[in-house]
Order: sequence, then C-alpha cells, then structure tokens
Amino acid sequence: MSSLTSRQFPMGFPEQVGVTGTTNAGPLLAAVPTSPTSIVSKDTYLFQISLTNGTAAAISFTLSDKQSSPKSAMDATSIPANTTVSFNWEDGIFMKGGMTWGAGGAGLTGSIVAFNRTV
Repeated sequence: MSSLTSRQFPMGFPEQVGVTGTTNAGPLLAAVPTSPTSIVSKDTYLFQISLTNGTAAAISFTLSDKQSSPKSAMDATSIPANTTVSFNWEDGIFMKGGMTWGAGGAGLTGSIVAFNRTV
C-alpha cells in the first residue's frame, strides 16, 4: 500500500486540488452544490472526501469523473442527517479528466484531498 508520502505519482503530478482553493493547512471546506458542478478539469487522483450533513434529513451525494462517458465513484450515496462521514482511497482513485460533485439537497459541506496533473 502507498500513502500520500510514498505514492509514486506519474510525471506531472502532484498539485493539490481544493474545492475553493487551499491554504498551507490543506483544502478548505465548501458547500456542496445541489447540481453536478466541476471541481477540477484535469486528470486527478482522489484520496479522501469528507462530507458533513447538518440537516435533519439524509442527503444524497454524487461524485463522478469527467471522461467522455463519466463514471461515478459515488452514485447517489446517502449521507445521514447530522453526520460527518469520510471516504478514503488509500492508493488514490484516478478521476480521468477531473471530477464533478453534487448533492440532492442543500446542507452538505465537503472537503477533498486530491492531487492533479500540473502539465
């Protein structure tokens, strides 16, 4: 198994991706939009996504790559009410062409740990 410190990225990686930018401490939290919205438009390795649902009802969440025929990494995954959940891909999941995310309703906030191609 690899980790962020031992991962051997292909040429041109890594550049950290943030949903609304990054700080020295890492990606910032952001409201997950209620329709599919692009996060990044470059080949990306996704390692973690953390989602918080502060509402009283479950909200669905979708995460897809941006291939010519997009593939879902998470398809209408239910995020329970008043819960924070994290999904981890230890070796990274390759999101061809970038990725989009969206929620089935207002109230989700999220943060990602991902790295994209710089060239």
